[in-house]
Amino acid sequence: MIQVQEEGVKEKLKNVWRKDIFSILRSIKALSTRQQKAIDIYILNLWDKSLSSKEADEKKLRLWQEKIQIKTLSKNDRTYFDEYLELRKDILVKRSDLEDVLNLESRYFLAIRDARIIGAICLVLKKIPLRGGFDLEIIFKEDQAYLFQFYVVPEYRGNGLGFFLKSYITDFCRRQGYRYLVGAIDPSNNRSIHILTKLGYEKYARIIVFEQFLMKWHKFKWFKNMIRGLLTLKLFGRKPIKL
Repeated sequence: MIQVQEEGVKEKLKNVWRKDIFSILRSIKALSTRQQKAIDIYILNLWDKSLSSKEADEKKLRLWQEKIQIKTLSKNDRTYFDEYLELRKDILVKRSDLEDVLNLESRYFLAIRDARIIGAICLVLKKIPLRGGFDLEIIFKEDQAYLFQFYVVPEYRGNGLGFFLKSYITDFCRRQGYRYLVGAIDPSNNRSIHILTKLGYEKYARIIVFEQFLMKWHKFKWFKNMIRGLLTLKLFGRKPIKL
């Protein structure tokens, strides 16, 4: 009986050893694999007088203007805090997640219809961390602002509401005297890219982050005819660099 137990223990130990070896090998393979992700920076020059909406677009804008109200959510105005938190619980898991955004000197513009939020877009004025493992933040000059957390509820997508919200923000920033609006977009997000390019945004630069063997480094690619040095980036814990 004792011999049988000893054999069973030995077999279990062998299985544990095999599992540990395979886990180590998988970890080494994962660490040695070079992973990369990219994000594109788009910039709109608000002082460019050649940018104007087509007549058909103007009709859509007027139509949405009649259908909805624009309300705000900010650090000083929390009226829609809980409703927006519930709407975006996919990315705002905790109350502190939304608090963190509001502490970035930001303001949400909310599209309200039938007493509910059907769309939202956030305007950030000072600095914004690039999430998703980029370990960077963009620091803005006084004449620059950033578009963040653009969202339209599913049943209202594809009918011009997104275009209306971004046009509204564009006009607001022009009236406030801003020169540049900035957006960071996943290169695969074709819907948002289509709206931005339609509004006159130009692709400014691509940021690529590489990860391998617990190391991380960045590569920057500028697109044609774009002036360098418009933006200031800061790698966490390092000196700012011009992008």
